[in-house]
Amino acid sequence: GLSRFIIIHGAGSFGHHLAKEYGLRGQGSPPKTNMASDGCYQKKMITGLAKTRHSVKKLNSAVVSHLVDEGINAVGISPCINIPGLGAHGGDENGGVTTLVRSINEALAVGLVPVIHGDAGLYGHFDELNLNHMSAGILGGDTLVEIIATHQALSDRIEKTIFLTDVEGVYTKDPNSNDDALLIRKIDIDHESGKIMTDLSASGSSHEHDVTGGLETKLGAAANVAKSGIDVIIAKCCSCTAEQAIKGHCMEQ
Repeated sequence: GLSRFIIIHGAGSFGHHLAKEYGLRGQGSPPKTNMASDGCYQKKMITGLAKTRHSVKKLNSAVVSHLVDEGINAVGISPCINIPGLGAHGGDENGGVTTLVRSINEALAVGLVPVIHGDAGLYGHFDELNLNHMSAGILGGDTLVEIIATHQALSDRIEKTIFLTDVEGVYTKDPNSNDDALLIRKIDIDHESGKIMTDLSASGSSHEHDVTGGLETKLGAAANVAKSGIDVIIAKCCSCTAEQAIKGHCMEQ
């Protein structure tokens, strides 16, 4: 049948610089029920959420605009705030991920290409009578890939997941600053635990303004996707490898 795509992009310089300025970070676990927040700090975080989100939506709009100009029926989907119950940690305890996936499935069904972006969102247990414990954080693109690809309403329909970066893949060291860095062509995953079996360190391209964990988070997300039985490819954006992967060609081991 006809191939369908879900595009998920990070915030890059549109989001990470602002997020760092206002103290917003990627949140890897659900918020604690007794989490408290200083009033001034909370106000700063909420301001950061608004400014960061405004900026990343500009990037999403630009990406969608370019795709539409090329004849692709792309539609932008903002995950946080727009999707009730979806917080910065990406958990589904309030049904937020399920609602997001439902929106994606409806778009795919009618031939649209969903374009989801890394986002700034609320972090905390929402209670209108007590908002002192509410904060904000970043729901990064890599985490979005993981929670979308492994959701039960989509996982059996996804053939492969492709992570595009600014380097050829995963290296033994950051190749941008180490001439002796070696490319690791295949990473083995324990399908029971999701543990990465290949001997490597989470070394690759790094950016000091990244607030979502860089390659370590990407590898963790990729491992969890692979654990669910979905092939995962990490390739350099605009490379021949990336083009082959997107076109569905068999990849060299």
